[in-house]
Amino acid sequence: MKTIKYVFAIAGAILFTGLISCKKEFLQIPVQGALADEILANKIGVDKLLVGAYGQLDGVVANSGSAWEAAPGNWIYGSIAGGDAHKGSFGGDQPAIDPIAKFIADGSNGFFNSKWKAIYNGVSASNSVLNLVARAKDIT
Repeated sequence: MKTIKYVFAIAGAILFTGLISCKKEFLQIPVQGALADEILANKIGVDKLLVGAYGQLDGVVANSGSAWEAAPGNWIYGSIAGGDAHKGSFGGDQPAIDPIAKFIADGSNGFFNSKWKAIYNGVSASNSVLNLVARAKDIT
């Protein structure tokens, strides 16, 4: 008799959990601290997002070692790697540039990660602007 009560209790708990977990409202909670697209889908909102996208493309990555690891001028990845420039100074000054100049750098070089983050963030911000331009009603 006790086992039948336990079986019914466990089955009821599983059924109750299954019914509660299928509610759609539970899965559609807005992200805290994020602006909704409806707020930004106007001329002022798109303009501010565009300024933010240009800000992302300036190469300054938050929490990176230095701003010029991902600078838009591509001094390291263009001029240094291409042989048009030399970093100068001594071997202990920015040693991650030496493998790039010698074409022996691998994926563990932190400069590549900084550059990738800067480009990815800039492209993501630009895509957000393009998505909202189409939805804005007050932009000709």
